[in-house]
Amino acid sequence: MNLNKIIFPSFLLLAIIQLSIPVKMIMDQEGILNSGTEFRMKAMLAYPESGLSGRYIRVSYENEKFPIGENSSWQKGEIAFVVFKSNEPGFASIDTILKSKPEGSSNYVKAKVKYIQKDQLNEVYLEFPFEKFFLEETRLNDQSMQNLRSRSEQAKMIYSIVRIKDGEAAIKDILIDDQSLLELE
Repeated sequence: MNLNKIIFPSFLLLAIIQLSIPVKMIMDQEGILNSGTEFRMKAMLAYPESGLSGRYIRVSYENEKFPIGENSSWQKGEIAFVVFKSNEPGFASIDTILKSKPEGSSNYVKAKVKYIQKDQLNEVYLEFPFEKFFLEETRLNDQSMQNLRSRSEQAKMIYSIVRIKDGEAAIKDILIDDQSLLELE
């Protein structure tokens, strides 16, 4: 009898903990989407298919590289704090990259240094934490995915709308020739 008094409350506590983690993650993403600073970023799309991850679009960005000095100490795999700004045409560009959290700005994300190109260019290539855009599986069958691929290959302009807040980011939408991916059928 005493064993049942311990097992059931323990099971209930474990279930609550397991449910609270994804709920917290969802709430954090929604908080970023609702109150983060919005940036438009020129993008290129790829369409990997993974049975484990589901259907998603891999997004790579035109501004994933940043010039560095010749004597820079950046290393592959290192965490970089990337501060964004909006440029004249209304698209985001990297303002600066830092080794520590920037003071006085919430328009930054933590990115990983993919590699460093040291020649005449001296650039660091970054991996952003918002490179996957998951799609609702019920909306996109194989034919719809093929149409989306074809459309993005012929597009003149592809960009994603990314919301950034205090080092975290979330993709709000992807636009192909100014038409929302969320509205495509």
